[in-house]
Amino acid sequence: MKKLKLPVIFALLSVLLLACNTREIPENFDYGTVEGNVYSNDFFAFEMNVPEGWAVQSKEEMDRLSSAGGELMAGDDEDYKKELKAAEINSATLLSVFEHEVGTNVDYNPNFIVMTENINGAVGVTDGAGYLDATKVQMERGQVKYDIISGDYQEVNLGGTDFHKMDAAITYAGITINQTFYSSIINGFAFNVIISYVTDEQKAVLEKVLDGMRFK
Repeated sequence: MKKLKLPVIFALLSVLLLACNTREIPENFDYGTVEGNVYSNDFFAFEMNVPEGWAVQSKEEMDRLSSAGGELMAGDDEDYKKELKAAEINSATLLSVFEHEVGTNVDYNPNFIVMTENINGAVGVTDGAGYLDATKVQMERGQVKYDIISGDYQEVNLGGTDFHKMDAAITYAGITINQTFYSSIINGFAFNVIISYVTDEQKAVLEKVLDGMRFK
């Protein structure tokens, strides 16, 4: 199998935005911390276990990967590039974790990411399904074309909180990459968890990680 040289592939589906309206991150916002193998965030009253030995990305690394994903999404569409840039003030990547160190020579590096977006004033977004609808529109608009983006947003419970989920798949460098988006509305933010994997075994490991989510 051809080695995937761009470990930022998760970012292709994690550039999330609703509109160009400016909704800044509030001053009391908490990006959270990782201590031992536990990520915790006071703003969202949330914590989750991080698998031992997995590679947690720094904020600078997360920003760089998301930026690279945005460039791939927008392609030559200058208007889309401007919208993505404007959306950065509304959204925040809280946690990004890969099974292997980024750059490791593996067929695919499974990962999960926790992202949020301030939706204050966003029309028609009252739950995770509404947010996923808006996300799907942006994904379909991008220059990178997906094989599958599901429109049936199943409701699931993660850590005691209701989420809606959306499945997507994209073929890149000869590899079909699967992703599942989980979205909920918490404290005026869309709270999103995205898992990315190739095999059923990788999916099972990531779903076990989701079992370690807890909202206080």
